[in-house]
Amino acid sequence: MNDQHLLEPSCCVALAALLHDLGKFAQRAGLNIPNILEYKRNYCPTYGKRYSHIHAAFSAWAIQSIFDHLPNIHQEVLPSTPTRDNLLNIAAMHHKPTTSLERIIATGDRLSSGFDRTEFEEYNQAKELSIGGNRKNVNYLQARQWPILETIRINQTLDDLPQHRLPLKAMAPETIFPELTKIYNNKMAIDEYKNLWDEFVKCLKEIPPLHQTSLPLWLDNFDSLYLTFTHAIPSATATKIKTKFMTIPADVSLYDHSKATAALAVALWQYHNHYQTLEKSFTSRWHSDQSPDDK
Repeated sequence: MNDQHLLEPSCCVALAALLHDLGKFAQRAGLNIPNILEYKRNYCPTYGKRYSHIHAAFSAWAIQSIFDHLPNIHQEVLPSTPTRDNLLNIAAMHHKPTTSLERIIATGDRLSSGFDRTEFEEYNQAKELSIGGNRKNVNYLQARQWPILETIRINQTLDDLPQHRLPLKAMAPETIFPELTKIYNNKMAIDEYKNLWDEFVKCLKEIPPLHQTSLPLWLDNFDSLYLTFTHAIPSATATKIKTKFMTIPADVSLYDHSKATAALAVALWQYHNHYQTLEKSFTSRWHSDQSPDDK
């Protein structure tokens, strides 16, 4: 059976999933959004009297800011995705989904996050290490990606937490090696993210415009670009355990989380598309994640 007809819609779902947490990158870069309240109203759930998951608002703004450099999404690709505006909603509404496709991305995100946030009790109690092994709280701006190999121990204790981090830089031969943990303040941390964001947008603009006419070709370009610039961005640095926020290992990158989300979302979409159960399976009451984790 020829499944070529599934290529473009699958790429559309994959692109929305890859972009769903772009706001974490933009938020940590300290980008200014003049009408941020409007984005919060549209894309963020509420917890008590405040908005949560603020990165979703930043995702919507960030996707809009790169609209001119995204591929053309035609109406026939996905019946409920006639414009790039709807592609934005499919991606950014993952904490406040209202349509079946938005729920597909949200489900992929929840499943992927389940891989990220393993509840090791030692890690839950841990703090990030500064140079010299002194414990200190590190917020989501200052946290840097753990090098996986340094976390491998036969007998692991809290004092065995890695003392190196991956530099927050685009992937290159000279930037792939871990460095001793630096002591940051928020301004230093944000400046690193801002420099990386500016370089990401510059390279995004350099994807040949002709490739925008072919979604699969453009997605191949973007996938490599996204890996290059988000391989050292922690996807998550804290989680909620029994109503309390705990530090977790920053050992899953934004790219890996996003790629896993994309793979799961495409698999879900193809399965339900094949059996024509998309609307039936994803229009029942949605139990939104209402925790106040906005990082």
